[in-house]
Amino acid sequence: MNTFGKNQSRLLREARTRKGISQREMDLALGGSVKTKGQLTSNCERTKCGIPPKHVPTVCKALEIPLEDMLNAMIMDYAENLKNEVSNVSL
Repeated sequence: MNTFGKNQSRLLREARTRKGISQREMDLALGGSVKTKGQLTSNCERTKCGIPPKHVPTVCKALEIPLEDMLNAMIMDYAENLKNEVSNVSL
């Protein structure tokens, strides 16, 4: 099971919907084009990818998420992925 971004996606989705910001609007705030139609935000919220580190400060500011909360979510996601990967290795 791919858990990449599970904690950060939940934090992103909850904060974005609480603020009433669409996925497209969020992408535009991150410097995306109108053509992307919210694809980055959609992918992050569906755990297809994590939030690119260069966008973390912008996301946190736009959604009023404490940076520490987002970093903790990202660390938890990394730890879960690492645990899953290590448990799948046969020695």
